Amino acid sequence: MLLAIASRLAAEHLLRRDLRLLPRDAGADLVALDARADTTVFVTVLAARGAGAVTTTGAARAREGAWSTPQDPARPTTAHIRFDTIRVTVDADDSLLRLEHLEGAPRIRSVRGPAAGMPATGRTSGAEARRRS
Repeated sequence: MLLAIASRLAAEHLLRRDLRLLPRDAGADLVALDARADTTVFVTVLAARGAGAVTTTGAARAREGAWSTPQDPARPTTAHIRFDTIRVTVDADDSLLRLEHLEGAPRIRSVRGPAAGMPATGRTSGAEARRRS
């Protein structure tokens, strides 16, 4: 229930920032389109009640989902992807106390098929990365 409330508040925040919500990805809590930056944004929502513990579904799963989930035909193709975290804190009555939006990793070029020397998943193993450097 807490994560559902936090996700709703985070979605409202993204809409106020002129991002368009897209169909939810298997790994991300929210997916949005930032048309001005030509960027698909995968959002992990963190939720807390008062000073309580933070509840999350996990940023690592959002990043994994971004690379491993097949492109949804309803999702527009963008030049960049970004991973954001939104932390929502509510009080005992589920009213918003605080919302923090951290725009995560710098924008990276999205992979539109395997790049030269890259595995089809778009990920590189540690051994491959060391050989390339």
